[in-house]
Amino acid sequence: MQLTIIKPAAILTALASYSALVAANGCFSGGDTWGQVADADTIATARETFCRDSAGNFAADQTKTACVDNFASGNSINWSVHVNGVGATLLSSDCDAALTIEINACEHGSEQDHGRFHYKADPNSGKCN
Repeated sequence: MQLTIIKPAAILTALASYSALVAANGCFSGGDTWGQVADADTIATARETFCRDSAGNFAADQTKTACVDNFASGNSINWSVHVNGVGATLLSSDCDAALTIEINACEHGSEQDHGRFHYKADPNSGKCN
């Protein structure tokens, strides 16, 4: 058995890399968290539904949005996807992959480009307006 010693500098470097990843993902720095809205499986179902409903052709600069508030917590999620520039086709699987990355990296939600699309995933307290 070999014992590995991790130096404090290595830990700080790893933490700095994680912070850069979170910042690169456009994470919101505060507000409600995913855990305040619902459990992971329920959020995954809501994400999949939004992506399925949003998939298809987008005209230039078109945005599709949804607010979901049928959670036991009484809280909500605002979703949006916007095509940057000229029209394009959004696959449900691409949307799901992009939002999964954002949800896993950003506990307060985020806004970020993935390919030609700009995504927003925002957990909120209270019902949709």
